[in-house]
Amino acid sequence: MKILILVGSNGGIGKGILEKSVNYFEKIIAIDKSIPEKKLDKKIDYFKINLLDHNLGSNLIEKLKPYKKDSFVIIFAQRPYLDLNPKSIKDDIFDALKISLISSLDIIENVKKNCSLSSVSFLGSINSQLVCDQPLSYMIAKSSCDTAIKFMSKKYPEIKFINFILGLVNIKEKENNFKNNKLKESAAYAAIGFNNIPELDLISDNILNLILNSNLLISGNDIYLDYGQHFTDSFWSARIARDYKKD
Repeated sequence: MKILILVGSNGGIGKGILEKSVNYFEKIIAIDKSIPEKKLDKKIDYFKINLLDHNLGSNLIEKLKPYKKDSFVIIFAQRPYLDLNPKSIKDDIFDALKISLISSLDIIENVKKNCSLSSVSFLGSINSQLVCDQPLSYMIAKSSCDTAIKFMSKKYPEIKFINFILGLVNIKEKENNFKNNKLKESAAYAAIGFNNIPELDLISDNILNLILNSNLLISGNDIYLDYGQHFTDSFWSARIARDYKKD
């Protein structure tokens, strides 16, 4: 049986992946710091886990004991920042690295040691390579994951590692989506044209299809699912300019 471990299952992208994953996997382990009261599907087991926990990896393995003989795929969809408005440039950097990268490495090492691990994917974003208005801790954490994917693909050549780079994604359920936020809508037009913003359903299906239907030749690579957004910095530049004008 092929089982998905989805870390960050309660976030915007995470929820989209979770909903689609029931069509691709026999079992899903959904991990987040908060879990929904109602189960989305009988295939899903929800685990409430703090990614800042020092015993994260070993605690997770205890929960995975019933599935120890199965094959695992891991997707890391957690968001690294703790505070969108830190008071200092250096705020949250250590915790962001722990949430985004160190906790991920802990999970990877423990699952590999105790179970069969076939594939690991990180969901990144183009602003790990471009400067934006988000905290420095966010960009450092994202960039470290970009490097880690390449390193691990060499260290563990039998496991497929993929770094998905996502740009703007239209999540209709969000109150602050592009349809309801004129500033976001204008920035989207400036970046790639409003009609080229990928829908969450499309992104989720593409991620799961690529994970399950590609081979080891793709390991260690960045895969851009962004309609070419990474070729322009218009969106991020617009947001930075907007924030500086307030000061």
